[in-house]
Amino acid sequence: MVARREQMVTTSQFLSSTRNLGIKISEGVCEIIDNSFDAGSSKINIHIENNKDGTLRITFTDNGVGIPAIHVDKNGDSHQGIPYVLTYGGRIPHPHFETPPVGKFGWGLSATASCLSSRTEVYSKTASDKNWRYSYYDFAELENDPEILLPLEQEANPPYFELPETGTIICMKEVDTSEYKSPFAIHNMLVGNLGRIYRYFIQHSREITISSRENNKPKETKIQISDPMMLMEESKEVQSFGQSIIEEEHEIIFDDKHPLGPIYETDGEFAKISSTFTRLDAQTLRKKLNLPLTGASGNQTLKTKAGVSNEKSGYSLIRNGREIGGSQTLGLFLR
Repeated sequence: MVARREQMVTTSQFLSSTRNLGIKISEGVCEIIDNSFDAGSSKINIHIENNKDGTLRITFTDNGVGIPAIHVDKNGDSHQGIPYVLTYGGRIPHPHFETPPVGKFGWGLSATASCLSSRTEVYSKTASDKNWRYSYYDFAELENDPEILLPLEQEANPPYFELPETGTIICMKEVDTSEYKSPFAIHNMLVGNLGRIYRYFIQHSREITISSRENNKPKETKIQISDPMMLMEESKEVQSFGQSIIEEEHEIIFDDKHPLGPIYETDGEFAKISSTFTRLDAQTLRKKLNLPLTGASGNQTLKTKAGVSNEKSGYSLIRNGREIGGSQTLGLFLR
């Protein structure tokens, strides 16, 4: 089979617009993590550093199944895997793993790569590959190509980190639209959020490690579970302050009796929404912080150290094991 080059987008105007989609670093990082977990990854490393020209470099390494060398689409056409996933609309279904897919709800690799970085390199290796394969997206090259074609795959060893047996490495090599300018700032933001967003994945033996380098100083953090509901025993909140109290649990099942009619999951079961309402035990919190058990004294200390505030209270929305929204009012109460 003669490999064909993939067209990333259909028009030069579309190509220019991809740089202005407004995807934030936090959203882009989660998009790539979602895809890694969908590919069966148990370990993800994210490394952030400065380039000499003032841009940032963010590299993601996972040990998932990798991107297949050849993908046959629904029309029976064959595509090289890496260039195909870099095109807009080029999504390859992953094998079914124990957790339902989450990446299918996001921006996609192509939008993330083109919005955040002027050049993104992708390496991948599956169990069927003898060597790592490589392709890339480069905005300047595509801008000068009237057909907007991505380069063909080639064999190449990734120059990053300790390599897994199989997996995918995505290097956003020239991040130039970041709301953060410092690797440590991105590092700290991710440490503050990923343990909450992916708490159920981490609970089921997935690992996320953040490493960064700034002014020749290295930093590395393994993400720990953060549970705003204070129910998960392994979470830093429960270990510090004890478990919250479950007040009520409720389940909505979208079956034949529901006003919206039956809605089915991919496994054929009726879709459902489960709600759990918890209340923090104020006396337990006060004991942990050595505060008086009654009265207003120490309220500010309690709020600061335990992260209890009006702004952080509300609904935590989980879809397929991944938090998609935190501290939400859903229009049901006022802060």
